[in-house]
Amino acid sequence: MITELGHFALILAFAVSLVQTVVPLFGAHKGWRSWMAVAEPAATAQFTLAALSFAALTYAFVNSDFSLRLVVLNSHRVQHQESGRRNRRQQQNQRPVHIEDLAPAGRDGF
Repeated sequence: MITELGHFALILAFAVSLVQTVVPLFGAHKGWRSWMAVAEPAATAQFTLAALSFAALTYAFVNSDFSLRLVVLNSHRVQHQESGRRNRRQQQNQRPVHIEDLAPAGRDGF
């Protein structure tokens, strides 16, 4: 639920950023001071909503909420498990090193 609220807050922050871009610009063009005054509260609302979204993402990482793909891909738990699997796979696929592999090739390649 927290992650959905964070996602919704980010969408609202985007909508507020569009309002913050268009309304004061149009107000400046027409000379309407009340429309230009929208910029400051819109910036405050945009910051608050983006901070709320970031807090929700931080909460998801701290609690390892695997319902988010970003958390799954960057989780220390999953990466640790994957690196263990990868190391075991590499150890199984290694072949023994022979002295011929280490010796430099002669003039005719043998």
